[in-house]
Amino acid sequence: MKREPDGEGSTMHRQKKCPACGSEKRVFERLSEEAVKLGAAPEGFKMPYQMERCLVGEPKAQAEQPMGAKVPVVAVVLDICYDCHCVYAPEIMTGKAVKAPTPKKLVVPGQG
Repeated sequence: MKREPDGEGSTMHRQKKCPACGSEKRVFERLSEEAVKLGAAPEGFKMPYQMERCLVGEPKAQAEQPMGAKVPVVAVVLDICYDCHCVYAPEIMTGKAVKAPTPKKLVVPGQG
C-alpha cells in the first residue's frame, strides 16, 4: 500500500495540551530536544513514546480488492505528560492508502 497525498478524507489532529492536567510538556518531546542539543540527533528530530500505523479494515477483504483500490489508514503518535504522567495522543492522522503491486524482488514469508 502507498500513502495517498493529502486530499479528501485526510485529517491531522494535534492536541497541544494534556487532556488530564492541561500541561504542554511531554516526556519524549523533551528528551528529543535534549538529544538535538547534545548532538545525538539532527535538528527537528522528534521521537514519540510509541507510534502505531495501520490499515483499517479486514485483511481478507483487503486482499480481494483490485490494485488501485483505496483503504483507510490511521497513524497515532503517543507521548507521556511530563507533569501527571498521563499517556495520550498528541497527534492522530487519518487518510487513505492505494493498493499497489508488491515489488518483484520482495520475498514474501513462506514463499521464498
